[in-house]
Amino acid sequence: MASFASRRLQKERAEWRKDHPFGFSAKPMANPDGKGQNLFRWICGIPGRAGTPWEGATYKLTMDFSEDYPGKPPKCKFVFVNGKVLFHPNIYPSGTVCLSILNEDEDWKPSITIKQILLGVQDLLDNPNSASPAQAEPFQLFTQNKEEYLRRVKQQAKDVANGGQKLFRITVVVDFMTPHTVLLATTKPFAKDAVDAIKLICEEHGLLFEKLEGYKDRAELYEAVASAEACIVRSDVCDEEFFSHAKKLKVLVRAGAGVDAIDLPAATNHGVCVQNTPGQNSNAVAELAFGMLLAHKRNHFDGNSGTEIRGSSLGLYGCGNVSRFMILAAQGFGMDIYAFDPFLTPDQIADLGAEPLYDVPSIFKCDVVSLHVPATRETKRSIDEKLLRSMPKGGILINTARKDFWVHVRQIIQEADLLQALAERPDLSYLADDKPDNTEEIKEALGASRVKKQFLVTPKKMGAQTAQANSNSGIAAAKQIVEFFRGGLVKHQVNINGKHF
Repeated sequence: MASFASRRLQKERAEWRKDHPFGFSAKPMANPDGKGQNLFRWICGIPGRAGTPWEGATYKLTMDFSEDYPGKPPKCKFVFVNGKVLFHPNIYPSGTVCLSILNEDEDWKPSITIKQILLGVQDLLDNPNSASPAQAEPFQLFTQNKEEYLRRVKQQAKDVANGGQKLFRITVVVDFMTPHTVLLATTKPFAKDAVDAIKLICEEHGLLFEKLEGYKDRAELYEAVASAEACIVRSDVCDEEFFSHAKKLKVLVRAGAGVDAIDLPAATNHGVCVQNTPGQNSNAVAELAFGMLLAHKRNHFDGNSGTEIRGSSLGLYGCGNVSRFMILAAQGFGMDIYAFDPFLTPDQIADLGAEPLYDVPSIFKCDVVSLHVPATRETKRSIDEKLLRSMPKGGILINTARKDFWVHVRQIIQEADLLQALAERPDLSYLADDKPDNTEEIKEALGASRVKKQFLVTPKKMGAQTAQANSNSGIAAAKQIVEFFRGGLVKHQVNINGKHF
């Protein structure tokens, strides 16, 4: 018997065929095996309005529905243009549309139709919402240099009209008679409860579960992944050689947010959909950051008097999932909280409980600065000597951000500048989840007595090393694999057109 979501989508399809706006298109995508259509994934076309810089092109957009539809809205993503995200202030780097009627916590209603969604997105194209920025460069140009913004939009329209939008698809040939094999492959074992939960989810949905934990040799991994169609990993390296051995692999899910150890272009070239599970480890990372801060302020509990954090100022650079938990903890300790995020408006930051600041240098005036931005082209090596020197007396810099595994210069701190700042300023401290590449040089420059007072780092990335985060991320990964095989849903996909964003 068809589910409620399926019946609603069938009705939507019939209504669209009967009547739809001129120039628009919307239909379920064909199944990869060529048999029938996938009602839960649609490909749509939105024409640019005449008389606007968007005219002359039809913009492709995918709609992914879940079994919770219409209780929950579909996820709408624009197809990339020549390998780049659609240039618009309200389109996230992933291509996802930021629109209130597509947010179940804002204006989404079960009565909203596909036709209404597409008309709403068309209106958004030429009428960006400056109160909800999702993409930094177009937002800045739209608000500060309208002429250049319009020029970029017109050029994009020409690119789209000339065939620049090509849909990236992972080919999945589904054999309903043969269960899919899911491999849990990790050098760092999951908690037993997490493994049991992952196995249960797989088996409840007819998937075969296999486990390879604590492997010492890459050959073991290559042998195990050869027969897997889905794989769950943690911080395991998945490179070209890995994918060349994974001939049957269709989906790889990183149990956690960071995908720095996965070669995304290689995955794309081998037709593997890569996903992550953002938000599952956020509280664990925030607790680690505060734990390190408290230990440092109490001199590592060596018996000497320390200092309190109440009344100190905390500056958050980046205001995502981890920062939200940092704010809650800081409120409990009575800290003054400030934040800057180029993708959030001042009102959005204020709603989270922090006082908004308007640039990175302002954040570095706080007593404690905590970094929560990814290593991207925009942020790489952005924390330099000038910012470090600007920190107040007794300043503490906390870094729980990740490096890029493949391009090591894509770390947000210039580590040579960090060494120099710490050496020149005995009052400055650095606390980090994962030691910098020049750790030994820093220790040598400071000497044993100053290292204890200024430098506290974990031996490896440990922010997510809690039983709860372990379980949450593993369960989320298993559920995403089920959704992938059941309906082709690519929730939290991170390799679109081979781009790492």
